[in-house]
Amino acid sequence: MRTQMAPPDLTPIWQHGSMSQSGPGVALRADIQRSGYYPEIVGEALDTALGSEEVLGYVVHHEATFDRDELRRHVTVLVLTVNRLIVCHVDEHSGEEDGGWTLVALYVEWRA
Repeated sequence: MRTQMAPPDLTPIWQHGSMSQSGPGVALRADIQRSGYYPEIVGEALDTALGSEEVLGYVVHHEATFDRDELRRHVTVLVLTVNRLIVCHVDEHSGEEDGGWTLVALYVEWRA
């Protein structure tokens, strides 16, 4: 008798985290994906930063700049939770040793 196995879930792991639990989180995930600029890296970093916190609001800013004869892109994502403002920035640069990108994440807590 053959048993059928369920097909593997190919959804990126960051799409199973806190960004998929609420309305703004779902929209945030979609906007990160739509930006097309290292969405897996940005998504995983934000999902780790968010933990179980709910997304209250966000901004995804994808920008292209010209550097002499090169086009460079970067994305900045701001996420507001009840307790924190999370800033995630991925920058493109010419360094070959790390794949040509840099991730910076900053978490700012505040008290009401």
